[in-house]
Amino acid sequence: MLQFRESLLRRAWPLACCALLSAVVCVTWPAAGLTDEPAGAGPPKTGRHKLAPGVETTVPMSRSDAEVIDPHHVIELKSVPNLEWTPNHSPQTGTLSAKSTDTLFRRGVWQFQFSFKPLRMIWVDMPQADGKMQRKLVWYMVYRVTNPGQHITPIQGAESKEEAYEAWHKGLYTVERVDLPGQMLANIGPHRFMPLFTIRSAQEKIDKEWLDRLVPLAKEAIYRREQPPCKLEEFYNTVQIAQKPIPVSNGRADNSVYGYVTWLCGDPARPAVANEIDPKLKFFSIDIWGLTNAYKWADVPGAYKAGDPPGTGRKFVTKVLQINYSHLGDEYQQHDDELHLGIAGQVDWEWIYR
Repeated sequence: MLQFRESLLRRAWPLACCALLSAVVCVTWPAAGLTDEPAGAGPPKTGRHKLAPGVETTVPMSRSDAEVIDPHHVIELKSVPNLEWTPNHSPQTGTLSAKSTDTLFRRGVWQFQFSFKPLRMIWVDMPQADGKMQRKLVWYMVYRVTNPGQHITPIQGAESKEEAYEAWHKGLYTVERVDLPGQMLANIGPHRFMPLFTIRSAQEKIDKEWLDRLVPLAKEAIYRREQPPCKLEEFYNTVQIAQKPIPVSNGRADNSVYGYVTWLCGDPARPAVANEIDPKLKFFSIDIWGLTNAYKWADVPGAYKAGDPPGTGRKFVTKVLQINYSHLGDEYQQHDDELHLGIAGQVDWEWIYR
């Protein structure tokens, strides 16, 4: 009888273990998130949750006191005939000719800080003119713009008067750091990010540049995939993000704004479209305007003639953030793993004037 019980226990023990394991799995299955719903089907997260370290790449700021002063000849005055003369009772520096030589043009310069997530791809069904839907490949980047304050501006000191000569001396300029637009010289209003994103080819055989495209149907799909720390209605495209000023962020308040930029990629099986990225593109840069109001200008020698409208022949260049990328794959079956930050032998990003 004892041997019979031992034999029965040996046979029943594996069955009991299997039953217990099944019960544990049934209890823990929903907790592990293995539900019947597809991934991303639930409501997206909202609020200011923090992203894990390394998810974003933040480009270092590039600001210089020299950006607020730009010396130039006033060619509209220098071209006036017989402007040179020698005064008898006042210094030569007081003449119009001297004042229009290497004149210092001053202005305040602000700059935003730019952080971005990796450049990625997503497929979106888009309606066509014939009413049918067409699956399009969208390249996109999710980014964050922060107003760090401490912008650079010249501040003029108090004027003084020398009683011996009855002459007024304007106060000297000093370069200071301020937060508010109203404190800046040549202020034109609140600081807004009015962006212009382009993808510019770095290949000789593909000498093209593509402006970003608004793809409203991609917004929610990108939002659910990337889970930025903001609400869906606070996740802006390149037009919406320019509508509100960006307040200064500090240690107590993060007023950063999140946005996304999109481009349409061409289909290698279809005829090329002018405003769609060439799928054969391998090396390129993303150029971003609007992160600062810094600019330079120059007068082309001989371009201005006496009597021409002011500014004739004058060339302006603005400060632009350039981020370099490589596309390590062919034009077929493109996917995220083929997009890499940087180009071999070049920096990952740099501030340029163009």
